[in-house]
Amino acid sequence: MNSLQETCIETIRCVGSRLENLDFHNRRMHATRQMLFGAEDFLDLRELIQIPVLLTSHVYKCRVSYRSEIEAIEWEPYTKRQIRSLKVIKDDSINYPFKRKQRNDLDKIYSQRGNYDDVLIVRHGYLTDTYVCNLALSDGDTWLTPAEPLLKGTQREYLLQKGVIQTAHLHIKDLHKFTDIRLFNAMMPWDDAITIPVSQIYL
Repeated sequence: MNSLQETCIETIRCVGSRLENLDFHNRRMHATRQMLFGAEDFLDLRELIQIPVLLTSHVYKCRVSYRSEIEAIEWEPYTKRQIRSLKVIKDDSINYPFKRKQRNDLDKIYSQRGNYDDVLIVRHGYLTDTYVCNLALSDGDTWLTPAEPLLKGTQREYLLQKGVIQTAHLHIKDLHKFTDIRLFNAMMPWDDAITIPVSQIYL
């Protein structure tokens, strides 16, 4: 299959039968369908997703697979990952601007983590993302997120809009200026994100 025709996904957090951040997921899905598949119509996830009656007490992951049209909507209980350490992996060729179902290049990087819980991907000397999370670094006053992540996640866009985080070009050599790193994504919003000391990042 041509890489441009690979299936893309939106991963949406569902809590108490409520889907979170749908405006941001709608916006990204529309832009992706337009750029990759030439689709001009707007598909509204609010109208397309029917929440099963039984999904009331747990946090669930709703995965929408699509190309020009919706291919599948799947549900599964969400279990938060445990991340206490990060291994820096440098890869100047990695590119992941769209949330694709196939993640072979990212899988290869993740396989290099050794005994650490996750990877911190560095491209051309600058921090980008971990395997499945955007990130922000704290200097004690401000949370800064990489200006050029691998993927502009929906939670990242929400936090930028709210002014919770700010963008910056974060070089690997600047890590010592920060105290903590916070990992977040659509399934781990800011208040439920993983925060670990920068000392747990290993070069």
